[in-house]
Amino acid sequence: MSYKILNQRFGIDYFGTLDKEPFLMQKFLAKLMASEIEVFIISGASAAQLSATLPAKSFLKGTHYFEAISIETFLKKKGHRITYKMDGTYLTQDDAFYKSKSIICNENRISLMVDNEHRFRKYFTKECGTRFVYSNYAFSSFVRDYLEEPKEEEVIYPTSVILPC
Repeated sequence: MSYKILNQRFGIDYFGTLDKEPFLMQKFLAKLMASEIEVFIISGASAAQLSATLPAKSFLKGTHYFEAISIETFLKKKGHRITYKMDGTYLTQDDAFYKSKSIICNENRISLMVDNEHRFRKYFTKECGTRFVYSNYAFSSFVRDYLEEPKEEEVIYPTSVILPC
């Protein structure tokens, strides 16, 4: 009997996550891929938009990612109704759209999914098997540490101020 050892798999969103700091994220993804971690870009963009945007923004298959997956294509294959608008965007059931990333991650055995959109989070349950991480200042700090890059200073604003009477 033979066994195949699977590489670690890492999922990340494009819009709102990778496009926030593209140069930094290119270096990060290239380093992950070089260490044999398979990177999956999972985006709500259409397949056509994703296949045009990634190379235009210097995210290259084989260097920065293993596979790019469009939620639109995934939903079509699953038989969900999609309505297209004049600007090229599409509409579908919110629940199906937001649940799709967790299903994609489960089907592709992805260990970790990074996204800036909180509405995906509730579908990443224990049954999904993928850990969801918000793309925020803490994640950016982790990326900089991983790349050994200088960190930006975080500006903290008080949420409540007590003024003397």
